[in-house]
Amino acid sequence: MQLFGSDEPPRKIADVDEEETIPTLKEMVAAIYELPVEQVRLIDDGAWGSLLKDNGTVEDISNNLVHLVVMPADRTWDQFFFFVRPIGGKRVLVEADFLETVASVKSRLLLDQPNRPADSEIGLIYRWNQLADEMAFDDEQVDVEVGCTLDLFVREPNECQLIIKSTCYKSFTILADLDATVQQLMTRIESQEGLAVAHQILMNLSGAKNDVLLPEVPLAAQDITSETVLALDIKSGAPYRLKIEVSPSETIELPYNFNDTIEKLTHAVA
Repeated sequence: MQLFGSDEPPRKIADVDEEETIPTLKEMVAAIYELPVEQVRLIDDGAWGSLLKDNGTVEDISNNLVHLVVMPADRTWDQFFFFVRPIGGKRVLVEADFLETVASVKSRLLLDQPNRPADSEIGLIYRWNQLADEMAFDDEQVDVEVGCTLDLFVREPNECQLIIKSTCYKSFTILADLDATVQQLMTRIESQEGLAVAHQILMNLSGAKNDVLLPEVPLAAQDITSETVLALDIKSGAPYRLKIEVSPSETIELPYNFNDTIEKLTHAVA
């Protein structure tokens, strides 16, 4: 496996065996960056990120990419830290106290922006759940892991963050204006996820029954609120665009149907 670090552009660390242990990998990184190995922490590049633990192996790493965090030399214990990733942006490292609240952390984000949004318009999401302002990071309902990644979104005054789940596609979150129509929401889903409006079916999972939403009717008029969970169904034969990372610096997109075989996709890539 070719393993890359999170430099810009990603810097190749080494060709490593998938069975190589994380402590050995940390020693490699420490030698490359001329750091004491005890200060090296490695973060997986997966969707939610995670601290690579010493009892793991290189096989645990997603996307062949790791992030290096250098701990302070005078720190004898692992402080609580995590990444925050604005939608469409790059991860930034944030240090916090386990007893600090989500609201306190939000007040320290995006301070370099000239027209910084109000704290009330900033939201943090972890594993599809929006973190409540009053919760502390040691709260069992938050359950944020050291070295994980939180997604940051900024809502307009009339927008909220909706959770959309699907049995035939991944779950995801999306910003929505509750005064907009379902058709407009579907158009936003097409822009964000690449799934054509014509092939989407949206249903309300929070109601007494799973009602299919009417495209031309506003979300609010169909009892959709910020607490609503929507279900996404996909019409049979719907084309979709699959993102394939062919190298750490290159990603391609291929159109495919859910009935396509792996062999067909392999030939398309080749």
